[in-house]
Amino acid sequence: MISEMFNKLTWYKRIEVLRIGKDWNQNQASIECITHNKNYWLWENGLSYPRFKSRKEIGRASCRERVS
Repeated sequence: MISEMFNKLTWYKRIEVLRIGKDWNQNQASIECITHNKNYWLWENGLSYPRFKSRKEIGRASCRERVS
């Protein structure tokens, strides 16, 4: 049921859910995704679409343990 709800979300809401699930703020998420805070904000608000390399980093970051 949760996976169905997640799959119905837009791509930018999905990265927001993943970020919140990791207990990261946008700055921490941008560091983990190897990008700038503004880029991450643009992605999460649906104003910009990440490049292929950035999408790979988002996927890797969502699978990594939190770096302190």
